[in-house]
Amino acid sequence: HMRPGSYFMLTAALDDESLFSGDIAGILTSSRIVTAYVAEGEVSTVDIVDQSAGGCRLRGRLVKAGMPMAGAGLSSFGTEQTGLLDFRISTARTDEHGEFEFKSLAPGEYVLNVDSREWDGQLELEVADVLEDYVVLEVPRALVRGRVVAENTGDPVQGASVQLVREDGLATGMFAMFVQAGGGQRRREDSGEDGRFEFDGVSPGRYHLEVSGQSPWGREE
Repeated sequence: HMRPGSYFMLTAALDDESLFSGDIAGILTSSRIVTAYVAEGEVSTVDIVDQSAGGCRLRGRLVKAGMPMAGAGLSSFGTEQTGLLDFRISTARTDEHGEFEFKSLAPGEYVLNVDSREWDGQLELEVADVLEDYVVLEVPRALVRGRVVAENTGDPVQGASVQLVREDGLATGMFAMFVQAGGGQRRREDSGEDGRFEFDGVSPGRYHLEVSGQSPWGREE
């Protein structure tokens, strides 16, 4: 009794531990999103292949400048898509030692969203075709710093909003909407009393700066 139209379906883990604890991240572990079209008066059949079943049990450690990152939310997105809205999602969280575990990941390349108080961004992750593996992931150390000054006088501008926007992200299209939810594509800082600003932990790539204050400051490449 479905109305004709396009739909998307999300698979989720229905184990007792995730359901009764209300752990949304646990429910989304090894999820897969696929599209389906329902035609008027017809029966539509959709086959969902769980590529992560029997995959790699991936354990690892997330560090920043050699120190463990505790309590970071991790979301892995399989980048090998077969359709516009067809990709795999798995989630995990680091413990007090920065350790994490993905119970089963299919071999392939992933974008790993990191969401924590210390750093938000994306890392590349490659899962080998093995039963178990262990990786150490380190967030980038690159810095982007600068100074905002008034065009006419050269005086420092305090409190200007500076946004660092990535132009060549690891994901594009509809896939990017899910990947970017954890941040990393657009970061914001306010300039200090001396007009200076700084972004740390910047991933390699191409960016531009967008600056705004009481009056527009334009765009800097």
